[in-house]
Amino acid sequence: MKLGETLTTVNIQTTALLTPVNAIFAESKLTVTGENPQIVATNTVTIDGKVYTFVDTLGVVEGQVLVGVSDTLSLSYLYHAINHDAGFETEYYCAVAHPTVEAYTANATSMTIRARTGGAAANAIPLLENSASLSWGGATLGGSVLGVNATTGTVGDFKTDSNYLYGLIADNTVSGSNWRKLQWLALDWTPPG
Repeated sequence: MKLGETLTTVNIQTTALLTPVNAIFAESKLTVTGENPQIVATNTVTIDGKVYTFVDTLGVVEGQVLVGVSDTLSLSYLYHAINHDAGFETEYYCAVAHPTVEAYTANATSMTIRARTGGAAANAIPLLENSASLSWGGATLGGSVLGVNATTGTVGDFKTDSNYLYGLIADNTVSGSNWRKLQWLALDWTPPG
């Protein structure tokens, strides 16, 4: 709906109170354990079938990630490889960004990845590591934050709970984030007449 258009259909659920949700993106954390440097050449990290292999000398083999002088640098290089941003051909060799996840945060001892699409389907994305010093929070994405499906609906739908009126600004699928809320206290619901 655009400014100036008339809303012709309003669907308000009055049978039960329902708090709709926008999709939540699944997240998992890869953690380094032990003394520095622990990440070594031949260690691998696999995300949804895509293998990232740590190497001492970077070549032109898909999925290579350079071992840094510290775990912090190694995780940083992996972060950039997953997102295909800074460091291509100097820190990693990957043709494109990972198609189903993004590296979301990284620090000295861990890196968090998150699904590129919200919803529960991402909770099935498999995660593996072949390293004595690297560990995922679980075998699938969602070890840190479970993905949750959004409440679906079409533009113009409204739902309520005891505190808010919720409306859709666009059609919403299970991976959508189109619900907006308005606090009840801001409205005067006095019947006309």
